Amino acid sequence: DCEDSVLSRPEWRFQPAAVSALLDRVMAVGRPLGEAVNGRIYYGVKTGLNEAFIIDRPTRDRLVAADPGCNAILRRLLRGEDLRPWYQQDEGRFLIFTRRGIDIERYPSVLAHLAQFRDQLEPRPSDWSGRPMDWPGRKAGSYRWYEIQDSVDYYSAFDEPKILWPDIAKLPRFSWDAEGAYVNNTGYILPWESWILPILASRLQWFVLSQIATPLRLRGGLWQYRCINQFVERLPVVMPDEAGKQALADLATQATGLARERYGLHERVRHRLRTDFGGGRPLNQALTDWWDLDFFAFRQQLDKAYKARIAVTERQDWEDTLTGWRREHAALTARLVAIEGEINDRVYALFGLGPADIACLEDHARAAMIDYPLGTP
Repeated sequence: DCEDSVLSRPEWRFQPAAVSALLDRVMAVGRPLGEAVNGRIYYGVKTGLNEAFIIDRPTRDRLVAADPGCNAILRRLLRGEDLRPWYQQDEGRFLIFTRRGIDIERYPSVLAHLAQFRDQLEPRPSDWSGRPMDWPGRKAGSYRWYEIQDSVDYYSAFDEPKILWPDIAKLPRFSWDAEGAYVNNTGYILPWESWILPILASRLQWFVLSQIATPLRLRGGLWQYRCINQFVERLPVVMPDEAGKQALADLATQATGLARERYGLHERVRHRLRTDFGGGRPLNQALTDWWDLDFFAFRQQLDKAYKARIAVTERQDWEDTLTGWRREHAALTARLVAIEGEINDRVYALFGLGPADIACLEDHARAAMIDYPLGTP
């Protein structure tokens, strides 16, 4: 027989009663995130034609060189896949943010760029008599051909300090941005104070999300979940006192700084490998994650990716160099793991969890394949 409390749940889970009881307690202690932040969770920009509105750095530089004024409507753009735990990858993408009502004639280089795609950008007219799928442009709407498809009335929120996360993830990938980055429709933003970031990035919240969100697939031994607004807004938040907020904000700053420093190391080494061995060509996945390779595997992957071999006379220098990079990476990761551990302890305490509760949650995480490693890049 099932208890009434189980039958009345919006989501059914076949799991130990102790796990369900723990979830109920956590949800009862906290206030839904959506209420706590006054509904200020927003999805990223939907352009209607990314090919036209999302550009790379060389294209951005060319447009600005032709018309410096157009820089006012070009925004650094991140995709969901760029949003990592505590930091963002920078792939050099920009958004042409031509929102509703823009005077496009003020930006001639952007107008010329978009004009190349005009047939694909035209909104379907209301008197179109054919099938919608036969219209060569975008869906019907009250926007001009050179404007992005959505009105994005909350666009000013992108310029505020904010939390970012992707719509799909297998571990918490919340990060902080105070530099006005925009995200596309595979990401979300929450313009709020930074103390809430560690709460969202904690093991406790990932446990809750796994209980209420839609599971998608197993990837690398972990379940992926939809991290969309209808689930994230239900995550419980307990308001700490002012000292607690400051402590969490400080931890967010430390975790963000370490993650960004480590990403900088990633990128420096990747650049060195591309230029020294690949002639600028892309790395394969193994070399992209170079910190996982010992020297023997490193040499194998260079040969596999680039047909490049390190001369015998240079091998000791390269082995020492790789060892130094890996040692630096391990040190940064260890510091980040320690901070994430402190964050988890603080969040457990904030929600009133004792040792038995924590053991229950972490045992369940291992069994349910949501037990992600701390410090994941």
